[in-house]
Amino acid sequence: MVNHYTKEDVLRLAEEEDVEFIRLQFTDLQGMLKNIAITSSQLEKALDNNCMFDGSSIEGFDDVFLMVAQEDMVTKAEALLAVDGCLNFFAGPADAGFSARMNFYNLHYNATHFVGTSGSNTEDMKDAVTCIEKKTVNLAKIATHIMGLNDVCGSILKMPELPGGKKIVYSQKNYPITDVGEFAGTGAMEAALKEIVAKHGGLWSAEAEAYFLENCPDI
Repeated sequence: MVNHYTKEDVLRLAEEEDVEFIRLQFTDLQGMLKNIAITSSQLEKALDNNCMFDGSSIEGFDDVFLMVAQEDMVTKAEALLAVDGCLNFFAGPADAGFSARMNFYNLHYNATHFVGTSGSNTEDMKDAVTCIEKKTVNLAKIATHIMGLNDVCGSILKMPELPGGKKIVYSQKNYPITDVGEFAGTGAMEAALKEIVAKHGGLWSAEAEAYFLENCPDI
């Protein structure tokens, strides 16, 4: 029979038994068992999930891609980083005051870092806008695939097999990655999208996006 102890029960038992050190065990991202030792004075913080430790010996990910502007997801994504890992924040928040908790110990000692752009510098972006304004570049040709948030991880793993071009992620939708020029037409939505794309010269358009957002199931 498993005993269920409250936080207050654990703290009381530690004091009654005159406990000086507590060893906490957990598994890393690779499933390997790890442990750290804390003093009894740190126990309450540990029970509140506020116990920090040096993550340099813990396996993590070099790159973590975050597609949702949600405070707790930022914190959880940052915790997955390895030493010198990068959190790629590709979810433009609508709230100008959006912020999230992050571990500055890891930022300082483990050289973790954040990036919120696709890598282009300001001059690149200005040149791109100029080309679009002069109609040197047809912006619609850049978008080659669409998908819902559900297929982001699988698409990243398949990236070497996918052709170049932008992959648009609709974070509120559930839809497999699809080439905008290859809608199968097996369902009513796909048939309609195929017709809309054809009407716009085989390109993803505002009309196609509006139809997709209205008819595609939410995640």
